[in-house]
Amino acid sequence: MNRKIISLNEFLNEGGWSSTKTQETKLTPKVLKAVDKQIKEFDKEFNVHLKSAGLPPLKFIKAIGSGSWYEDDLINQPDKIYGDIDYLVSYPLLQIETKGSRKDEVASIKTYNGELFRFLEMSNLSYVDAGETYNMSSLGSVKILFKVEVDGNLEHIQADMVTTHPPYEEWALQRYTPMRDVKGFVLGKMYSTLAGNLGLSIQDRGVRGKFKGDVLSQWSKRSGVEEKVISLDFNNFLHDIAVFFFEYLKKEGDMKPSKGLEKYKGVEVKGLDMPRMVEAIKGLADTLEDNGLFGDLLNFKNADDFMNSIASEYRTSMMITYNASKFNKADTPAAHAAVQKARNLIDDYIKIVDDLI
Repeated sequence: MNRKIISLNEFLNEGGWSSTKTQETKLTPKVLKAVDKQIKEFDKEFNVHLKSAGLPPLKFIKAIGSGSWYEDDLINQPDKIYGDIDYLVSYPLLQIETKGSRKDEVASIKTYNGELFRFLEMSNLSYVDAGETYNMSSLGSVKILFKVEVDGNLEHIQADMVTTHPPYEEWALQRYTPMRDVKGFVLGKMYSTLAGNLGLSIQDRGVRGKFKGDVLSQWSKRSGVEEKVISLDFNNFLHDIAVFFFEYLKKEGDMKPSKGLEKYKGVEVKGLDMPRMVEAIKGLADTLEDNGLFGDLLNFKNADDFMNSIASEYRTSMMITYNASKFNKADTPAAHAAVQKARNLIDDYIKIVDDLI
């Protein structure tokens, strides 16, 4: 019996390969370079089609996730294997429903993806498997199957289009950049843990809060609330959060940032590691304490209480992945090894965060 070897990436991301044609492909930096070149060609050709259809152009930005570093990997880690290829694409916002609304964002994505399917049907591109692309995709989410030549061999490579919009481009590019050589969920869970303790969201559309009128609600609230942007500046978002709470709670005078917040007003993704991330969050916590912002809304006694909550909730979130039911699908030595690698990574970063806090 032929058994599919389950990779670490498959366990940490829902599902596996969307097309059987990609199952034998190893996604090395050289392969990603070839796909990147092909995507740039696709970008030019598709935007010609969009112009004829009377639509503003899409902007194919760059590979994200672990592929963010492929140009450096070509030199320093040429044998590295990526789990998948995610490519950030900026979709113009069309006024279809309500100007600037989330409905407009969703409707714009579906409009452009519909045009992409029409373009593939009309153009018969030699470097795209149009049938498989259509089978793998939907109006809400596109996965393009490229046919690229690498070292004289024709490879089928799936690239997942990750959507953003012009207001969020720069933010999304940095938010989707993981720590070097560390799975993205490790840092992603820290952003989510920080957001949860603040009652906010720190995802691909910036730092956002939900409001009922002028009153801040918990992010989990769904009905009768409106989303508002608190920061779209990745290099200053921690400072922006402190200013937001200072002004929201109507404190007198000027907010006084801690030394830690003055050092790390936001996050610089180049060279980022967990010690620097935790230090940056501590700078925010000290600022919230120093300015009297803990209390009824931010229900913590002080900065230490806040940071202990960060460590506890980060541990809980990581252990949900550790105990994920999908790990039970492992039925080969290679699959069990992939599971153990994931769990070792989780154990390591829980300990790192606990030790730092």
